Amino acid sequence: MDEIRENDVVALVTPRPEVGLKRGDVGNVIQVFDQTPEHPAGFIVEFVDKTGEVRAETDITDPSDIVKLRLNPRGTLEEWVGGSGLLAIVLTEVIGSTNLGRELGDRWLDLLHTHFTKARKITNKYDGHEIKVIGDSYTVAFRTAAAALDFVVAFNRNTGDERIKIRAGLHVGTARIIDDDILGIDDDILGIMVNYTELVERKESLKFWLVLSNEAKRYLELEKATRYWWLDFMPEEVRLPGAPESCQVWRVLPRLTQTPETLEGLED
Repeated sequence: MDEIRENDVVALVTPRPEVGLKRGDVGNVIQVFDQTPEHPAGFIVEFVDKTGEVRAETDITDPSDIVKLRLNPRGTLEEWVGGSGLLAIVLTEVIGSTNLGRELGDRWLDLLHTHFTKARKITNKYDGHEIKVIGDSYTVAFRTAAAALDFVVAFNRNTGDERIKIRAGLHVGTARIIDDDILGIDDDILGIMVNYTELVERKESLKFWLVLSNEAKRYLELEKATRYWWLDFMPEEVRLPGAPESCQVWRVLPRLTQTPETLEGLED
């Protein structure tokens, strides 16, 4: 197994029922410690829910109890974007992941690995920057709304395995980028736009594989992403959980049963 380092994303192989963790739960390595007379060498892994709240934190002393899902990212988000600025944020989620994990058992970890590997390949193709992996969710930033939509379309077409279907939320806005050793926060983003992206994604239904915020739709028009003539963007007024007022979102469905031939090169 590859060397495990701080900030690596790992999945549990051995469940920890005493802290409410099951096989396949995904967490982040927040500390790697050397062996001492009082304690064997190992790792501290933190598990959070999709709102960012810490679910559990546990010591791992046997490396075979976890499997690494990705390497440390190349460069920081702040270096990539150049400080606080306008970003297009995408959040994807596996539909029916609980049932799929229960059905596949041990093979679910392999499927997750394949899924996230495909996500990173497509992210790199469209010059995105991975933000984080939480459970079956993948959050990534792009410099333009068009690039973000390119990613979603390509990832929806090929999630790494035909058994995995995704839904996604896309929002464009300004985010505060943080990389603070004192606070113990590494390479993440804060701001209304991140919360909004998550809320939009949760408003999703199985029928619609993508929901855009009004801001994302506006930037797509400004960027003249006319290659997506084959998508229907349907407006809807919604009151998102936690939002004081209703707002407009755009639910997306393809007009065609298959992607046009001219778009077949979106993802190999």
